[in-house]
Amino acid sequence: MKKTLLLAIIGFFWLQIASNLQAQEYIPFPMLDATWTEQNEIYEPLQTWTSLYKTETDTLLLNSTYSNIYEYYIHPNTFDTIRELYASIRQDTAGKKVYVIRHYFSEKQERLLLDFDVNV
Repeated sequence: MKKTLLLAIIGFFWLQIASNLQAQEYIPFPMLDATWTEQNEIYEPLQTWTSLYKTETDTLLLNSTYSNIYEYYIHPNTFDTIRELYASIRQDTAGKKVYVIRHYFSEKQERLLLDFDVNV
């Protein structure tokens, strides 16, 4: 009897907790003036460099507006910075999805990069 009562109480509290669970609020992916930094290292021979990724300009590709992401290579031993077009991204805010065209792979078609509406 005590075991059944204990299981009933645990089940009741579990249902209360589960019924109050909420997903995180959707925040659109940053498309303008966003910056990411990546530190890279190779150990043999030891080399380090920093890559800075920035969304800077918009462009029209595949009949959609994309934000361009540029990669800046910042080498610690030089004052030279190399800037290259890295990728172009667009956001489907209604579908909560972000698509990418990866220029560093010379791609011409978009791919799904992030899906914030996926059910698990």
